Amino acid sequence: MSTNKRLKEVYRETAKTMKPVRGSERAPSKAPKGKKTGEKPKKPGEKTRQRRVSREEPQPGTSSQVPQPKPQKKKGAAVAGPRKAKGQEKWKPLTKSSITALDNILGLSILFLSKLAQLSVPIQNQEMTSHASRQHQEETRKAAVGKKSLNKLAVRHWEGGGAEVCGYLVLILLLWVQAELRSAELRSVVASLEQQEGERDSLERQCFNLRQLLDQEEERNQQEQMLRLVPSGDSITTRLHHLAKTLQTSGPVQDAKNLLELAYRHADHLITPPTAVSQ
Repeated sequence: MSTNKRLKEVYRETAKTMKPVRGSERAPSKAPKGKKTGEKPKKPGEKTRQRRVSREEPQPGTSSQVPQPKPQKKKGAAVAGPRKAKGQEKWKPLTKSSITALDNILGLSILFLSKLAQLSVPIQNQEMTSHASRQHQEETRKAAVGKKSLNKLAVRHWEGGGAEVCGYLVLILLLWVQAELRSAELRSVVASLEQQEGERDSLERQCFNLRQLLDQEEERNQQEQMLRLVPSGDSITTRLHHLAKTLQTSGPVQDAKNLLELAYRHADHLITPPTAVSQ
């Protein structure tokens, strides 16, 4: 009997040591109790509902509100100060001239206020001021009504004469297009005229150059002809004498000499008086 008891105790101790340790500190679950007599069996959906309700209900000693996570502050973030205007770092204090100008303005305003305090004005009743304010309000109301009526009239006039205005606008647009086309044509004509003028100038220059060349060629030909008239074996002086003789004996030169002689004679006859001729 003692050995059996001893074996039972050893078995119990080994069972306790071999049992897995729970991760939480919750007490071990108890075995299910047997059904009592007269108790109705629960439906399978009721157990899940009870579990949900037990999860949703707060445990005693805890608050019903779920703690919200606080926003983490950034490391090194400084406390936001008053906002600065754009370019405030470049600002500078007032200069002495501006301070003196402000001082003068304030002094003049103080003098003006002192003069106003000494000024005598007519007495105004409260009724007059209230009447003036009412009149001002009435005038402003009338002005607003007049503006509204003018706007309505303008809208009506626009609606009535909208087609006519559109027609005028279309006509103006067509005239503008025609003017642009004519101006383009005129520009092309002017460009062609300028081109023709340039071509004419170039042709005139070419003609002038050709005339100069022709004159030079004529001079060369005349020189060659004159040299041909003189014999080639003579010297330069003899050639010149021959050239002078040929010029004198030539027909046009001889006619010119005769004409000059007749002119001299006629001039002498006109200058000398008739008495001198008779003596």
